[in-house]
Amino acid sequence: MSSYITHMDTIAEKLQDNSLDLRTKHSFFSELCDTLETYNNGKEHEYFLKKFMPIFLKQLELVPIGFTSNSQEHKLRNLILNIIHRLPTNESFQDYTDETLSFLIKLIKEENEENGIQCLKIITSLHKSYKDKLSSKVNEFIDIILEIYSNIPNLVDEQFGDSNTTTNNSNGNS
Repeated sequence: MSSYITHMDTIAEKLQDNSLDLRTKHSFFSELCDTLETYNNGKEHEYFLKKFMPIFLKQLELVPIGFTSNSQEHKLRNLILNIIHRLPTNESFQDYTDETLSFLIKLIKEENEENGIQCLKIITSLHKSYKDKLSSKVNEFIDIILEIYSNIPNLVDEQFGDSNTTTNNSNGNS
């Protein structure tokens, strides 16, 4: 067994320890991210995907969404999404496309802005790389994009609304 596989097994085992705090998990995921290119070849890449894709999705499911950029939750979720985004979308990854795409489509509706953008990047990459396999899911993705754009006027008004309107309404004037 190669030293890379032993290393992957060790990290995977540690990441499945539910007693780890978010900072420690982040440290292990950072190590994975830093050495990601090492696992992008042949059998090691297949083993990496088999070992870690379930862990990535499980952690994104378990770790609460953080809405402040310096929170441990946000940092960990962002790192996991970054790792997924950096994975080569090759033949080995094809077995994980449906589950990953479905998960990210669900996640994008809840995620904070920065991580939502990361989800969009991954979803777009998946659709580009696996056009034939994912062609039946394009409409679901387009519906999300349309929903995002349809909410923009409300968001702009909420963030940049006319301050005079707020002042007048609070004074009883319309």
